[in-house]
Amino acid sequence: MEKVIFIGAGDHCKNILSFFRFNKNFNIYGITDPNSKVDQIFNIPILGSDELLESLYKEKKVKYAFVTVGGTGDNKLRAILFEKAKKIGFDFINIYHPNSIVSQDLKVGVGNLFMAGSIINSNVSIGDNNIINTGAIIEHDVRIGNHTHIAPGVTLGGGVEVGDLSHIGIGATVIQGVKIGTNSIVGAGAVVLKDVADNSVVVGVPAKLLKLKD
Repeated sequence: MEKVIFIGAGDHCKNILSFFRFNKNFNIYGITDPNSKVDQIFNIPILGSDELLESLYKEKKVKYAFVTVGGTGDNKLRAILFEKAKKIGFDFINIYHPNSIVSQDLKVGVGNLFMAGSIINSNVSIGDNNIINTGAIIEHDVRIGNHTHIAPGVTLGGGVEVGDLSHIGIGATVIQGVKIGTNSIVGAGAVVLKDVADNSVVVGVPAKLLKLKD
């Protein structure tokens, strides 16, 4: 089996390990996290800080990585960790929960997570390092960039576009054809009826601008 290192030891990591530790193609070598207060999760060891990544790649011959840091609105840390591991030379896997439903014509990058009950319909394009969380529905012809989080219960209508680093909150609905800009947040339960500009936070039904991000 190939060895993979997980980057981040929080609750999001625990969710992934709850099913991925049974994967027959990859052996989880360990987890890096500079702030972990435990020494293992599901018997997978916490090895230490992210500064170990280079030695794990060069000396321990761990060739695959996966960012297991979650996101509650700010995906920049996930992006930084992904790019750091990529620069070292790691390849990235995609992780599919066995109960996710993914169209065979999905165009997908690397480092993506598809959690239980997520549905990806036809002609969808997804970049790198995205979280498609529990029960999210991604309809036909959707375009998702890099380092985004599509939270549990989200529905993206046909032809929606989501820019890099954006976060679509729990239970939000984005109607067909709407464009969500880069580094934006759609609040939990919002219903988005029109385009959202870059660096915007929108909330409510229908969704309205709450503020611009710094």
